[in-house]
Amino acid sequence: MPAGYQKVSFGEPLALKPEDELWLVQIPNNVDIADAKVVSESEIQVGASTYALKATEMPVGNCQVLIPDTNSVLHPTGTKPSKVMVLTKRVGLPKIDYDEVRVAKPRVEQVKNMRMRHFPTGYSAKAFGIASESPRKVAKPEVDSPLKEKSKSHKEKSKKDKKDKKDKKDKKDKKDKTKSK
Repeated sequence: MPAGYQKVSFGEPLALKPEDELWLVQIPNNVDIADAKVVSESEIQVGASTYALKATEMPVGNCQVLIPDTNSVLHPTGTKPSKVMVLTKRVGLPKIDYDEVRVAKPRVEQVKNMRMRHFPTGYSAKAFGIASESPRKVAKPEVDSPLKEKSKSHKEKSKKDKKDKKDKKDKKDKKDKTKSK
């Protein structure tokens, strides 16, 4: 016998009549059906746990019913289960008073002498009581600095270099024309 399986005694042979209905009931491994007590039409009590019994639309497909004979040998009957029922554990959740649980988010006060530049998504300056969102423009005074002088002289040199290169190229072109004649 394979590991994990138990031998089952079937007792008396079962005789099926054509009008009999067979149901396939899926039960969790840890549930002993012998300890089950019916609470209502759709609830079963097993120990301290409550289980719900629900019909499903699971296709029966190639499922066949096997019935033991007098020698406890299983034989297929050719009938299929008419319903498939599933036993699932029902978990009770406590009631939650959401008004008591919710805590308002504290509003962070803005530090003085600091300007809010970025607003939370969906808000604008008006929502925070700020007059305008436009950034302040500060006029920069023009100061002659050594960097500006350097950049001016660099521009002048590059213009002069370009002119010299052009002149050299023109002279070279003239020489080539005179040689080819």
